[in-house]
Amino acid sequence: MDSRNEQELLKTAREQSRLLERQLKAMRLTAAFLGAALVLFLACSLALIPRYGRMLGQMEEVSQNLTAVSEQLKDSDLQSMLENVNQLVVTTEKTVSELETIIRPLSRLLGKE
Repeated sequence: MDSRNEQELLKTAREQSRLLERQLKAMRLTAAFLGAALVLFLACSLALIPRYGRMLGQMEEVSQNLTAVSEQLKDSDLQSMLENVNQLVVTTEKTVSELETIIRPLSRLLGKE
């Protein structure tokens, strides 16, 4: 009976040893993949840092430009500008109307109407 128990214990010990070896291999493989992922992440981060720096510089420049434009708009007389644009539109309409008055008789004369 002792021999049989010893054989079963030996068989169980071998099976546990085999499973532990498989677990060790799996852990090593996992560690290798995690190490590779970490290296890849660090490489990508180092490659992107200069781009982020340039982008932040550009954002700062855009912010300064927006501030300058808003100051200019604040200081400008928008009402006067709108009145000038309206006056330009009225003048243009009047000029087109006068041009039409001149061209209509010429068109009739040449038989184009």
